[in-house]
Amino acid sequence: MKTTFLNDMTPGYFLKHYWNKRPYLFKGAVPEAKKLGTTREFTQMSLSPAYETRMVIESGGDYPWQAQMGPFKRSDFKNKSLRTLICHNLELYNEDFQKLKENINFIPDWHFDDIMATISNKGSSVGAHIDDYSVFIIQGKGRRRWLLQENPNKECFPDLDIKLLTHFNPEIEWILEPGDMIYIPPNVAHHGISLEDSISYSIGFKSVRYNQLIMSHAMDLMQDLEEQSFSDNHSTIAKDPFLITKEVSDTIYKEVTELFSDREKFNQSLIKFLSKPKNEPADEQYLEEKPILKILKNYGIKRDMWSKMTSLKTSPSRYQVSINQRIYALKAPEYIILRDYFDKSPFISFKIKPEHLKETTLKSIFIENFQEGVFYKSQE
Repeated sequence: MKTTFLNDMTPGYFLKHYWNKRPYLFKGAVPEAKKLGTTREFTQMSLSPAYETRMVIESGGDYPWQAQMGPFKRSDFKNKSLRTLICHNLELYNEDFQKLKENINFIPDWHFDDIMATISNKGSSVGAHIDDYSVFIIQGKGRRRWLLQENPNKECFPDLDIKLLTHFNPEIEWILEPGDMIYIPPNVAHHGISLEDSISYSIGFKSVRYNQLIMSHAMDLMQDLEEQSFSDNHSTIAKDPFLITKEVSDTIYKEVTELFSDREKFNQSLIKFLSKPKNEPADEQYLEEKPILKILKNYGIKRDMWSKMTSLKTSPSRYQVSINQRIYALKAPEYIILRDYFDKSPFISFKIKPEHLKETTLKSIFIENFQEGVFYKSQE
């Protein structure tokens, strides 16, 4: 998709001055946005259980905003209430959105979450709220009024389906017309109101939530600790049967903290955590090595749309790679080859070069990930 995206701003300037810092309005950044989709297409998508969709209904009263998860029925769209339909993961179903995603290749792919469409009737909104992630919002059809507040009070109304701010004092007001785009960094309060029937698109970037990462890392550590426990081999006569001595406390503290200070194990947990796909590949393919190699050598291959790959450089010449949470150690040339294959659009069929199947490590990675459904035979 041909866009001007950041207008005359370079990616480097944007990252230095705006990314995760302050909002910005890009006028006319995506002139083709109004052609990306129609209300009818997104409504049809929301009727199917194959897609992740949700709806926010503004009904007034004590609970003014209510959220519902799809799939929906046609009758859900016949009432006159203010509503906002949200359709997720559009880059996985439509090549135009995959091309739109290419405009933000200067931001690491592990940071990317999804592209979603927000379809709103006149006057509707989802209320004033904050997110803990960065987002670009592109106006497709119609106009939308945006109110923003930096450094807001984060107190929210209790008992609502969505977290809405109790205090919102906007200091920025922008009207987005078709093709306009705004960038909103984390923790900036924002409230979008549809001035007419409208469609907007959000390119979202997930945050690395430490509570989830720590839990995932702890689970990884626990797999190695089934037989490991504290051994009190310096015990003394107990004067107080209820007292945990300082020596015992110090020993357990030292042993437990040393587990969490193992950098190599943490690195593995980190790339596994960031390579977890939203959904597992649709089909696992339990074939033997020979038929898989025959397919890889002679047919076009595609990459599963949900699959994810992350990596860490462990030395000047070696990388650690995680594909859908499976860990591999690669030399730099092997990593570059695998990265190039993984960088291909899930909509494009490609062939594995014969010389790459002669490399023992790469061959085993291709075979295993074909069996897991990450790569599969194209029907084209």
